[in-house]
Amino acid sequence: MSNSRLSIPIERLIVNMIDEIPLPDEGKLLVQHEMGGQMVSFFRPIDQNPPFVMKEDIENLFRCLNVDTVIEIMTFILLERKVLLISTHKALLTQVINCFASFLYPLQWKHTFIPILPIVMIDILESPFPFLIGINPCEELEYVDLETDVLKVYLDKAYTVLP
Repeated sequence: MSNSRLSIPIERLIVNMIDEIPLPDEGKLLVQHEMGGQMVSFFRPIDQNPPFVMKEDIENLFRCLNVDTVIEIMTFILLERKVLLISTHKALLTQVINCFASFLYPLQWKHTFIPILPIVMIDILESPFPFLIGINPCEELEYVDLETDVLKVYLDKAYTVLP
């Protein structure tokens, strides 16, 4: 939605979105609302497992990674090991990490789960506990002392660095 085409201030749209659009009822996944002449869809995930992922999210996962790599990542996750996904695209990181969380069903990931790790929190990568974390590539990543048991997966380059 372009700010230049709006006839009302953007702040009014934000207030409308936050305060006036109702949440979907339990069991419904979608509410559509017109904003700025466009239909906008709002999703409410079901409060149960498996986590909701769309078909397009799974397709994007398999565009980035081959089946062998997906199986290797799932093996690390099931063994409660450290998995670090790296991509320049934040939306892709979120989609891929949520796909892996949904693949675990009926199990649940009870350890650190951060789809997009802020650079200021990069020290978390040196933690001794299992994690499933996504991060944008950055200079600071080269200086983090990653243990040998971290599976680094580069989604943009479609290759994996096994420990």
